Order: sequence, then C-alpha cells, then structure tokens
Amino acid sequence: MGGAYALLILKRGKMEYFGNYLINRVRKTNLNGVPPCIGCSHEEIENLMKDQGVSRLPRFYREYLEVMGKSGLMNIHAGSDWSCNRLLKIKQDWQNDLTEVKIDFVIPEKSFVFFQHGGYEYRYFMTDHDNDDCPTYLYLEDNSEQGYKVSIDVTLREFFEDHADFYGKTGKFKDT
Repeated sequence: MGGAYALLILKRGKMEYFGNYLINRVRKTNLNGVPPCIGCSHEEIENLMKDQGVSRLPRFYREYLEVMGKSGLMNIHAGSDWSCNRLLKIKQDWQNDLTEVKIDFVIPEKSFVFFQHGGYEYRYFMTDHDNDDCPTYLYLEDNSEQGYKVSIDVTLREFFEDHADFYGKTGKFKDT
C-alpha cells in the first residue's frame, strides 16, 4: 500500500504510513472504532488529477486517497464532498457556479480542489511545488461587496488530523 508514494510519519521512533496513522489516531480516541475505509485505485487518482488539470499531488493527500479516498473520514460531515468520486468535475462545476452568480474569482490553475461544503465553502491546495504538507486555502462566500473571502488555512496534515480527531471524539459518522 502506498508504494513509492508512502510518506511515513516518525512518531516515537516508529515510522508509520500516513493513512494508517490517521486510522490509528481515530482508533485511540473512539471506542466504536473507525468508519469503513475504502481507498482509491491508482487509475482513479490519475483520473482525478487529469480532471483537475494537475500533474502532481502532495504525498499526504495521495496517501489519504489510497487509504480512504472513497469511504472513511469524509463520511463525517453531511453536505460535504471530499471523496474521489464526488471530486470529479468539482473544479469546473465550481468555476461555472462562480461565473453564473457573477463572483469575480478565478480558481488558480495549478490548484487542486479537495473539499466542498454546502456550495459556499471550498478548500484547495496548490500543486506547483514539492511540499508534501502544503498549506490549504479556504474559500468562503460571504455578504461582503466582493462576495467571498480566501484565506490560507491549515496544512493538509493538520486538516486530516483535525477531522480524525473530530470523528474520534464525537463518533459522528454518516453513511454515503
């Protein structure tokens, strides 16, 4: 699992594959265990990259997809899309929606949109670098004259750790 893409986490002198690290993080805090995890195939990941027009994904994100890209942590929040199947066409659909409602924001060309909630919140990261734990960007529609705000948010690792901790503490899980 992970092959050449495996990014190992050094924790107390022990190396751990990032996807397994997330699962173990949930397992430590939730007596109900972890949600069923189903990963994406190499072909599905490549199709997702092609769909979003990127040639590289950070290893943290690729490993997340390999371990639970179809089912797992993304099942926590109702109204959120972040599984590989739901991310197909999301970048183009988002840009079409922005054009339709006349919001003057252009999604960066080398970005990868990895999360959407309710049609008003999107998260993306840039792929034009070699940083495997890169910052994420948070786009939120608001009532300002501009109609939105974009801010630099947590890193990819922090994003997934936060969601693993949320599941672990609450046990909240929704079926897809």
